[in-house]
Amino acid sequence: MSGTAADIAGQGFVRGFVAERYGPRARAVDFVVLPGNSGQTVRFAVHDQRGQEIDVLVARCAPAGMPPVGHLDLERQAGFLHAAAEATIPVPEVVFAANSSATFPSATMITRWVRGTSMPDWAGRAGDRTAMFQQAAEVLARIHSLPVERTPARSDQPRSPEAEIEHWSAVARPSRVEWLARLDRLAEKLVAAPPMDSEPAVTHGDFRLGNLVVRGTRIGAVVDWELARSGSSRLDLAWLLMYLDAPWWYHGVDGGVAEAVRRAVQDRYLTTCVSSAECAPWFQAAVRFKQAAIIAYNYRLHITGKRPDLHWEHMLQAVPALLGRAERLLS
Repeated sequence: MSGTAADIAGQGFVRGFVAERYGPRARAVDFVVLPGNSGQTVRFAVHDQRGQEIDVLVARCAPAGMPPVGHLDLERQAGFLHAAAEATIPVPEVVFAANSSATFPSATMITRWVRGTSMPDWAGRAGDRTAMFQQAAEVLARIHSLPVERTPARSDQPRSPEAEIEHWSAVARPSRVEWLARLDRLAEKLVAAPPMDSEPAVTHGDFRLGNLVVRGTRIGAVVDWELARSGSSRLDLAWLLMYLDAPWWYHGVDGGVAEAVRRAVQDRYLTTCVSSAECAPWFQAAVRFKQAAIIAYNYRLHITGKRPDLHWEHMLQAVPALLGRAERLLS
């Protein structure tokens, strides 16, 4: 019993859940294993006895035998989604979440599928992109304005900016990529001159374009909350702003337009968030360091066969420019 998404569909765990929740004549059909790093997420439809669709759900299940800690603590993720939904932040609706249950062999969360397109694939007009990114900034500011005590972040030990760098250094270190020494030097510079940060806030942790679902001309949902915690709001903001940097914005926006959009995004964020400060160059360099560390980590999983994904070979080519930009920001 491997516990992967395909196995969960094939072994009847989802079908058992559907029978319990929707009645014995309801059927789970049209299973689709969704792309992503975990490889343990499946979308499926629920049909009634006449074959009519009555729901479309997404199930995420931790690997069987793995303890529900960290990014596998799906009850914790559901807690963030509930808190966000109560604050009318667009997120998927949680239908079921349990780290231990009689229905599933491992921690499982089931949400309603949000129909739409991820922002990188969104085919809006160039003029709409500024408005869409301003929407993203507003949503992020509202996440940062959530009361920490009303979310699972209340039990977190907030990471200082230096601790954040040390965490991602440890993630990258086993990778043995050719630019690891350069990454280490960048980490030393970041740790040597940490900035004053704002009060810890609820952070998403991975507020990137691929985790924003667009419906029409609106952001319909923020997904993938596995890294949410109490932390630095400015690192979260810098993560979004990184995608407005010319080398990273891959929809044909030139550097001048990107800079104008970046200013508009930061202005919208600052007028929405209850307590924030401008995103200093240190934070913008730090998220580029974090992205390089994530690339190193996932590339290692790819080449060792633990999680093959050619996407990371492509991403590897972007690292020199990424590190160069971080170094310039610190200088």
